[in-house]
Amino acid sequence: MDVFKDQWEKQVRVLTEAVDDITSVDDFLSVSENHILEDVNKCVIALQEGDVDTLDRTAGAIRGRAARVIHIINAEMENYEAGVYTEKVLEATKLLSETGNHGY
Repeated sequence: MDVFKDQWEKQVRVLTEAVDDITSVDDFLSVSENHILEDVNKCVIALQEGDVDTLDRTAGAIRGRAARVIHIINAEMENYEAGVYTEKVLEATKLLSETGNHGY
C-alpha cells in the first residue's frame, strides 16, 4: 500500500508542477483569492449553523490554499533581483505564514 501511496504522491507532484508551468502567477492568485473568499463564506455559514466539522475542514482548506500561495510567491520572488520590492513581498509571505499557524 505504501508503494501505491508514494507513486500517487509523486504523480500528483508532477501534475501540480505541469499546471504551475502553464498558469501565470496573476491567474493563480486571482483563482486562489476567489476560492479563499468562497471558503470564508462557508466558514461563516458553518459558524452560524454550529457545524464544527465543516468549519474545521474549510478552515483547513484555507490554510492549505494560503500555504500554496506562499510557496508560489516565494518561488516567483527567486526570479527577481533582491530589492525593496522583493523584501516587502517576502516579509508579507512570512507574516501570512506566521498568522496562519497560530494555534496549530
